[in-house]
Amino acid sequence: MKRLLNMSRTLGLAVMAALVGSVFTSCDKDSDAEGRPYYTKFVDINVIHCERVGGVLMIDYTVANKLDSRIEVELFSPSVSDNGGGSYTDAMGVVSIAFGDNEYYHSATAHINAKDTIVGHAKVKEFDPNDKSSSVKLKLSVGITGETLADKPFEQGKIPVIDRRVKEQGVQTNDTCLVYRVTSCTAVDNDVELNFSIVNETGMTLTDFGMGYAYGGEAECYDRQGNNYESSIRFDGGEWYHLAATDRFAAGSTVSGTILVKDVRPSTTEISVNIGVSAKNYIFADDHVRFLAIPIAK
Repeated sequence: MKRLLNMSRTLGLAVMAALVGSVFTSCDKDSDAEGRPYYTKFVDINVIHCERVGGVLMIDYTVANKLDSRIEVELFSPSVSDNGGGSYTDAMGVVSIAFGDNEYYHSATAHINAKDTIVGHAKVKEFDPNDKSSSVKLKLSVGITGETLADKPFEQGKIPVIDRRVKEQGVQTNDTCLVYRVTSCTAVDNDVELNFSIVNETGMTLTDFGMGYAYGGEAECYDRQGNNYESSIRFDGGEWYHLAATDRFAAGSTVSGTILVKDVRPSTTEISVNIGVSAKNYIFADDHVRFLAIPIAK
């Protein structure tokens, strides 16, 4: 009988210990062994989109405030790795982050209202030039103003990479909100005139929109044989120059442009152009648009 009571007491203590342990475990899931909270006590972060645009990778994520009060969040030290062996960090100068439509830097800070959610972005330049990767992992350090957090960065891996880029005989846009179309590409004497249109689908009027020198870089023109050519550009029938610009590019409107590629070899059947693009009041995903292997009509 005494042995049975002892066994019952031991079993009861074991159950109690298990319950206490489970309580402590559940209470400590947002803190380290020293009681310092993890960022997960304050915010939830989730990647919602990951896509290649031109020569960059764009990753969009949400940051949700879990508290009933307003907080200030800082994200910093962003890094990305891909499943093809590539690694990209802010220290390398190729990864930057931003909240909303703000400038991209090595860190980003935002106030988030109680129970509210905001959207952040990570941009990776010079991403996977050999097109070997199909997924990535994003890592971000997180800070909460007024809190001493445990050292636990946000990490999300196996993020699928969407790649809808044009890679041959078409236009590889620098931003999904700019729609380019080649209207003609014709040999004129020894030159080639590449005519195109751009539709502004950003939802806003772009100010000081331009292409070429001072707008991200002069045009690089080349053919499949590796020959390089000089060029000029103009918008809407204006003067030929090493850049073209318009003060206002209204939302939903179209700008027409022409790139004049000079002294092209008679045997050349296709032409490619890589040229800078920028606007004063809008940050494009990539700063270059690429016209790739456009057939020349002769």
